[in-house]
Amino acid sequence: EWTAEVERSLREASPIVWSLRGNWNEWRYRLGVLHADRVQFGRDGWLFLRQSVTPDLAGFEQAAERRRAFLVGVRDRLRAAGVDLVVSLVPDKVRVHTGQAFDDARLPARREAVYVDTLRLLEELSIPVVDLATPLRAAAAGSPEPLYYRGDTHWRPGGALVAGTAVAAVVERRFGAELSRRVTMALTGPTRVRGVGDLVGMLGLLTRERADDENGEQLVATSLLTERLTEQRDYYGLEVRGPQGARPMTGADPAAEVWLAGTSFAEENGMEAISFALGRPLFAVLRRGAPGLESLRDALGRIEAGARPKVLVWEIVERGLFADAWRSPRLRD
Repeated sequence: EWTAEVERSLREASPIVWSLRGNWNEWRYRLGVLHADRVQFGRDGWLFLRQSVTPDLAGFEQAAERRRAFLVGVRDRLRAAGVDLVVSLVPDKVRVHTGQAFDDARLPARREAVYVDTLRLLEELSIPVVDLATPLRAAAAGSPEPLYYRGDTHWRPGGALVAGTAVAAVVERRFGAELSRRVTMALTGPTRVRGVGDLVGMLGLLTRERADDENGEQLVATSLLTERLTEQRDYYGLEVRGPQGARPMTGADPAAEVWLAGTSFAEENGMEAISFALGRPLFAVLRRGAPGLESLRDALGRIEAGARPKVLVWEIVERGLFADAWRSPRLRD
């Protein structure tokens, strides 16, 4: 058993293997052999997650009834607890920056329909849903700066602000009368770091993970090539200001009236953007993973244990709907 474990470590995790594999992939990249199992190469150095460009549409369609039944169950359990639900449907990068992925700047018809069909389903089930694709596409068309990172699946701060404003508008319109008055809030920062995007990391180039107390695990460059592929990432803080002074909005107060069951997009300034636009602090239950199921399970468990927010914003990333977790989605009993 010991020798088998050592052999696996030497094959997969040793510095020699890491160096050989990384240098091999970097030479392929420099020579223009642009292929990776999980990454789709776009125009002008843009990278896209292959799963989001050419997803398993047949599997998505086959899971339609299970998806509907699951959403009905989530809706009913939250209603029984007296909590209003709002779904924030985060569009894939390929939907917002389509021109960088397809020569004709158009998604294939069946791929285009996924987002619209999901919006329609939620509306049919009387679940308020925020269409983020429309304002993000409009903003991307009129902005000189991209709203998503070139080498990462996530949005930049500008994209987070557009999305947060749209989410806050729906919450205010539907449930604002149930919430306390708005408070004065101000952005702080930004904290600036240079990091390697998750898509660049999937290319198998020379990178390593570094722990960051504020922003979690960060992928950092360990070669000249990966250093050239890094992008600046800005992270904003948020302060609540009042007669007693300013206090940070950290998303850690479960007494907040609005909760956010979020994904990594919430970590990429999404939480701060919603709270800033809404003018009210949030309590954030954040779990990485595009399906958004782990954060929902956590938040629902807290609610059914006695917590009483007035509104729960549930963040689902479009590509997460193609994941295995959504083939037969379940909540813990």
